Amino acid sequence: MRRCLAVFCLLAILVPPVVSLAATQVAYVHTPDAAAFRRLAAYPVSIEESELPDWTRLAATPETIRELQKSGYEVEVIIDDLAAWAAARLSPPDPTNALPPDNRVALDHYLTYEEAAVFLQDEQAAYPDILSVETIGQSVLGRDLWLVKISDNVAENEAEPAVIFDHCIHGDELAGCMLGFFIIQWLTEGYGVDPEVTALVDEREIFIVPTVNPDGNQPDDYSRYNANG
Repeated sequence: MRRCLAVFCLLAILVPPVVSLAATQVAYVHTPDAAAFRRLAAYPVSIEESELPDWTRLAATPETIRELQKSGYEVEVIIDDLAAWAAARLSPPDPTNALPPDNRVALDHYLTYEEAAVFLQDEQAAYPDILSVETIGQSVLGRDLWLVKISDNVAENEAEPAVIFDHCIHGDELAGCMLGFFIIQWLTEGYGVDPEVTALVDEREIFIVPTVNPDGNQPDDYSRYNANG
């Protein structure tokens, strides 16, 4: 896939994702060369980063998946119903039953709103002593706005310096929308391992609003603006 990197970057700019989560599958598609990868531009798919050589992971409707198969692509569906997959995992966090790291939502692609919710649930379940998640309001279309707090005594308001990061004000700036999730992961996984991270968490109260504008960050209609325009 490395030889396809330049093509991928171009497609990411020129081909907007048009997949709705309501009827979405996630699949690996065999793309052994740049020509096979370029041909994906003819289909309404949302391309995700793939860790497997010569395979491209993408999200698409079942109809599009069938069209890819009919056109000769080798396809392996790994999530049959993305909406159902996300809904099944959205349950109150249980610290005694935290998912192992390999089963959590990976930050190797742009997260949907549903995947982001699952990611935060998993982080809270895995690191309940240093991370909390609360809903501080709803978007115009009723999506939750999350506030993540990370600190050594996360349930207390300590007399420590506080810092807040907010992300995804412009919903179509996808890299910036992912940054908050990377910061959360860096702080939680580094705590107790990396002395610098441990000092930051022990000596500060860190607040993160990972998705200020979830309405503008929908894969079927990315927008700089929220639902009020």
